[in-house]
Amino acid sequence: MRFTIQLAVLFICTANAICAATRPNVVFILADDLGWSDTTLYGTTSFYETPNIQRLAKRGLLFTNAYTAHPLCSPTRSSIMTGLDPARTGFTSAAGHVASVTLEKQLSPRARAEQKTLTPKSVSRLDTKYTTLAETMKAAGYVTGHFGKWHLGREPYTPLQHGFDVDVPHWPGPGPAGSYVAPWKFPATLDFDPAVPDEHIEDRMADEAVAFIAANRDKPFFLNYWAFSVHGPWDGKKELIDKYASKADHTNPQRLPVYGAMVESLDDAVGRLLDTLDRLQLTDNTIIVFFSDNGGNMYSRIDGLSPTSNAPLRGGKATIYEGGTRVPCAVVWPGRTKAGETTAALLSSTDWYPTLLEMLQIENPTGVHFDGISQVPALLGKTAPRDSVVCFVPNYFPRPDTIPSTYIRRGPWKLIRFHADGKQGADRFELYNLDKDIGESENVAGANPNLVRQLNNAISAYLKNVEALVPVPNPDFDMDTIPLSDEQVRDELSMSDDWYFLDNGSIRIGVDRSRGAGIGYLSTSAPHRNVLNHFDEGRFIQQSYYGEKDGSDWNGKPWRYNPVQGGSWKGDTSKILEFRKHVSEQTIFSRVQPRHWATGVACPEAVMQQTISLDGEVAHVQFQWTYSGKDQMLVRHQEMPAVFVDAALETLVYRDQGKLNRRVPQWPNEYGTASGQWFAYLDKTDWGIGIFTPGTTSFTCYRAKGNGKKGAQGSACSYVAPLRKFSLSGGQVVRYDVYLTLGKLADIEKRFATLQQQRKTANSPVVVNRPDPNTIFKRRDTNKDKFLTLKEYIGNPTNRNVPALTKSFEKRDANNDGRLTLKEMTNQM
Repeated sequence: MRFTIQLAVLFICTANAICAATRPNVVFILADDLGWSDTTLYGTTSFYETPNIQRLAKRGLLFTNAYTAHPLCSPTRSSIMTGLDPARTGFTSAAGHVASVTLEKQLSPRARAEQKTLTPKSVSRLDTKYTTLAETMKAAGYVTGHFGKWHLGREPYTPLQHGFDVDVPHWPGPGPAGSYVAPWKFPATLDFDPAVPDEHIEDRMADEAVAFIAANRDKPFFLNYWAFSVHGPWDGKKELIDKYASKADHTNPQRLPVYGAMVESLDDAVGRLLDTLDRLQLTDNTIIVFFSDNGGNMYSRIDGLSPTSNAPLRGGKATIYEGGTRVPCAVVWPGRTKAGETTAALLSSTDWYPTLLEMLQIENPTGVHFDGISQVPALLGKTAPRDSVVCFVPNYFPRPDTIPSTYIRRGPWKLIRFHADGKQGADRFELYNLDKDIGESENVAGANPNLVRQLNNAISAYLKNVEALVPVPNPDFDMDTIPLSDEQVRDELSMSDDWYFLDNGSIRIGVDRSRGAGIGYLSTSAPHRNVLNHFDEGRFIQQSYYGEKDGSDWNGKPWRYNPVQGGSWKGDTSKILEFRKHVSEQTIFSRVQPRHWATGVACPEAVMQQTISLDGEVAHVQFQWTYSGKDQMLVRHQEMPAVFVDAALETLVYRDQGKLNRRVPQWPNEYGTASGQWFAYLDKTDWGIGIFTPGTTSFTCYRAKGNGKKGAQGSACSYVAPLRKFSLSGGQVVRYDVYLTLGKLADIEKRFATLQQQRKTANSPVVVNRPDPNTIFKRRDTNKDKFLTLKEYIGNPTNRNVPALTKSFEKRDANNDGRLTLKEMTNQM
């Protein structure tokens, strides 16, 4: 009997070995934070370059509707490893690196007063009680190796405890330790040092993966290549950063050079893997999956910019919208998938485990049941196996303003349930038709109540099936602890849907999105009295710059190049390139393509950026002007910024050389200096608005009577603009800060004195970055002989100060040969 059992075991082991020897290899490439529009797969980027990812996709099947089970990394990674929904495992936040160990999901008994729901606390480790994909493949005879990011727990919950023979670098963190480019900051105990100076972590991971493939070329292997890229920290190879800096277009929301460099390094690693499979003649026996763990990061800030944009999708990483969970996806199954084909089949990250088992003809582990569905029918071009996908996001993620919510996507329809976010603790709903509205801009829930009810019932059934801990109303929720919504403020003030507000309980500020996001509302939180004027597109607090006369005419007067944030005097409004409001951070960000004030023509060569934040009783506005047009040689006063206020505030007060000055400006413009760097427009009680532009001491002002009507929309107004002198030149970037406050004169001056002390104000905090002299020289050198003649130096003489430019040319022409070298031009710049 014992001999018979031994013989049976030997037969089973031999059969497994023979079967394993004939099974294909698997390479699973998981990018980190790579958005749907971060590759060239879907025709949505002109900035990033991903030829190797494109090469991979052309070898197999491209999915256009692939979704992660959650918009954050740890939950998605757990769903891939287990085939289970994060709602079932309780891994509902990016908690895989935190110090505390939580293995069981539980509903938090308390929440902050401003949170409407009690939410589940996420588990922080992938429990070893689950049978993972790696364990199942290892049991089937595969050599298993994990390379890169894990983020599902440190010892004893690492890849080595979840079925992998190899784990490099055996690091539990959410990103590479310290940086992408060495020196890194991995613990000495890992013995993971750079092989060469300035080694890039993705290059090293590719080297390690290539060595794994080569060492196991004669046996079936499962290579789990979970890239660190393109998660923060934000650094990359200098030569690639320089490359993408030269490609950056200020009108394109995808324009961050370091992110472009990081995407290319990821793509290079993918190329290394493909080349190795080709070189070792393993391509025809290797299944390749390319996927991402969530959408692109839009909430971090690097040099004032978002890392990327997921447009045309709405939102990004950590959000419930499409940009958070729809990701790039391609599968190569040699001899089975058709090269270059595309499918619209719905796919969830929970599907990978059952799909790979069916592809490899490995039976499901005993007692294991999946939430995912095998995608083999879709891979073979048959009927799509899914009719819907569900995503459960039960926690608050403040940075992108995500609140507890669940969505279901079925056909073209997507319903989002916001848990307990409606009136009296009821759920709130948004419904979108993605076939018509991929950007989720038009909520049609109100027009489709039956469909909302049907899809909401499907959400409830799904959450019950996966044993989700659904958020419930917070009994301690206090309405007074949260600011009013934009909708509530609009109703209160009888303003249009284009207005967006920040209110911190001390001060309220508002912008009109329909007119370049110009600042047209400033009031104390209570009582409400708007001190600003937004009579037309030229009013507001906004950016406006001046160049040379260009033949335009305004109101019967010759005018000049004059891009204005709000739009033109004819009522043509500027174009919003990007607009975001962060409730939790109390910020509003906008990027605008302005219009020429006189002609109404769009100015694509100019971009005006604005970030508003609140701090106590002060509003802080960061302005940025980026210009890529022709050089405007005329140096003239520029408004920093233009400020239009209610004509009821008629007295301009400022301090110059220690003396307090008061004046009631008249028409036309008057000029003056204010060494105190602040101005205030006050009413007869000495109450009003204060404006502080650090480092700016000159100003212009006037009061326009108009038809005599005062108020926010009256044609009468009071105006002041701090002034700086500079010309507009191609490649120019101008950045400056403005602070606004309301109150009595003594309070205004005290607050600004405190700010000045905090800032230790420099002589010239207005940053005017001029273009590289090389760029200017090359642009002017029309015949490319590396010299500038006087004619080339002056350019188009129309409206140029030719005598002054001639004198400047002669001064620079050191050897008096009638032409300038780059050195001669640069020495005098």
